[in-house]
Amino acid sequence: IHAQWGCALVVALLMGLGAAWFSRDIDLGVTPCLLGLAYGVFILAVSLREFRRSLWFIHGDMPSLLRSDLAFVGLAVAMGGGLLIWHELTAASVLGVLALAHGLALGVGRGEPSVAAGADSPSWRTTYGRIWEKGRWVVPGALVGWASNYSFLYLASAMAGVEAAAQVSASRLLLVPVGLMLQAWTRVARPVAGRLLHARDWPALSRLTWRSWCGIELLSAVYFSILMLALPWLQHHVLGAKYQGITALIWAWGGFFLVNVSRSISTTWLTSIGAFRPLFIEGCVVVVFMVAVSSLLIPRWGALGAVYALILMEVFDTLLLSGMIRWQRRRLDAGDSLHA
Repeated sequence: IHAQWGCALVVALLMGLGAAWFSRDIDLGVTPCLLGLAYGVFILAVSLREFRRSLWFIHGDMPSLLRSDLAFVGLAVAMGGGLLIWHELTAASVLGVLALAHGLALGVGRGEPSVAAGADSPSWRTTYGRIWEKGRWVVPGALVGWASNYSFLYLASAMAGVEAAAQVSASRLLLVPVGLMLQAWTRVARPVAGRLLHARDWPALSRLTWRSWCGIELLSAVYFSILMLALPWLQHHVLGAKYQGITALIWAWGGFFLVNVSRSISTTWLTSIGAFRPLFIEGCVVVVFMVAVSSLLIPRWGALGAVYALILMEVFDTLLLSGMIRWQRRRLDAGDSLHA
């Protein structure tokens, strides 16, 4: 917990100073110092709340998580509405409201779990050593993962024009709930999978895998069916004339998210036991594959080609991850360290 506070303070200070520095020549209606302060406090509040949320996920305390999230949404909407009514909408005021909402939402659920009596507390050197052991691969791995997931927008814009990139983004927004559902499942399943992997309980892990896959696929299919039924109304009342021709893109995105479930489950199993170095290497391979496939498909099919490239990337990534899981399982059965 002390390590989290220290890291959060350092990151908040650096980000606040960076925001103040880069906003010097930008007219945002507030002074750079005030903006930097608001951004730094916002980063600190977000970091502390996400840490608490992660603990709730790990310990299965879903009621605290739900109460905190509901409190955050309610506070953010209420205070944001106040800013709108009083005509005080500025970058600094919005960041301040969000920081306050995060901070207040921290106190809604339970606090951090207490350490058992007599338990040895690791030294700060040991704690930061463990953080560095994972973080040196987590951070570059996250950057590589971002590149593989979002490079298609830049490639579509460069190869097919800005309008194609806009259509891809707009059509994907309609399927955001599926991505959020996957993200929520990941946070809950990761600690459970980690315990099963370390216990070498392969039958239980197999049952969890298939039940998760079937459940998420079923919910995704239900949501997609409702979306397609509501699409004519959305195109007429929400999307407007500019996005009348994105039906094919939405179908393609539906296929992407159906394939994405398998890849997400495989990635969750590997991250649950800290296999971050293999995931970083795998991510680099996937980025190269994504760029190569996009260079072939986007010039031919435009925006639709970008989504096709993503689908092929997901299939390729799933095959890679499946092989990695089998390899890591053999290491476990042999008694080696899983994430070496």
